[in-house]
Amino acid sequence: MKSILSTLLFGLLLLSNNLLAEKSSPVTEVTLYPSTGVRFVICTVNDQKLPSPLFTRFQEKYVPLFMSMRAPSERALPESDGHIRLYDSKPEDAKNPGNPFLDITVPEEMRKGRVLCIVVLVAENAKPQLYYMHESDFPVGGFYVLNFSPSPLELLVTTKDELPEKGIMIAPYSRPANGCFSPSTSNIWSFRGKENPEVKSLLYMLRVPSETEESDAIPLRSAKFTPNKSQATLCIVVKHPKIEQAFRLLSIQYNNEADKRNSAAQNGGQNSSLRGSARSSISTNPR
Repeated sequence: MKSILSTLLFGLLLLSNNLLAEKSSPVTEVTLYPSTGVRFVICTVNDQKLPSPLFTRFQEKYVPLFMSMRAPSERALPESDGHIRLYDSKPEDAKNPGNPFLDITVPEEMRKGRVLCIVVLVAENAKPQLYYMHESDFPVGGFYVLNFSPSPLELLVTTKDELPEKGIMIAPYSRPANGCFSPSTSNIWSFRGKENPEVKSLLYMLRVPSETEESDAIPLRSAKFTPNKSQATLCIVVKHPKIEQAFRLLSIQYNNEADKRNSAAQNGGQNSSLRGSARSSISTNPR
């Protein structure tokens, strides 16, 4: 009899400890995001910002998107009409969410797959300019120069230790059709690591070429790029809005780690509770 009572007491003690442990360390249900769709990154010379977070609809819920410079946000899926509607506060009524802070019509060719949208803030209270690119056209492992300035640029680049005297000309900015970029756009230079696996590093100088024989070129950046097979680097050049003959370089870096986590989480069951966070973990070390 004593043996039975002891066993029962021991079992109750174990159950009590387990219940206390569950209460002290609750399982957190993470916010799921799509593993395809559009993610946004801000480009501005005045350090302007958008409200953070903004909210968008996914799987009958409104999830937060954190937009910033250098690192892309979480992904958003266009709705059936091709729009992405972003709200500056979380709608309380999913059927009547109210007027969005931003109502974005995504170009038809950018409504599928993984897309990066560069949000250019041109002035206070002005509607942002939006530029789209398929990430498959600008894959990880690559280095890409986007000339958003009105001046042509010259890129001196080599895999050796000494730069050439003359470089590759990158055309000045001209708005592409529907705001959609591709590697063949004239104001873009591309280096793809997957197509050049033997390249371990690139020595480069980016400059504004001299307009006359008497004037000097304006150096913008001289550095070494080391390909990272899991990360893409975009270098965006913009004209300074106030300082004559001044430019600003913005670095944007992205990978696909968050997409892999979201895909695994959704395949594992959308109704299950998961530990951790699905927030994008993206390297943001500017050059």
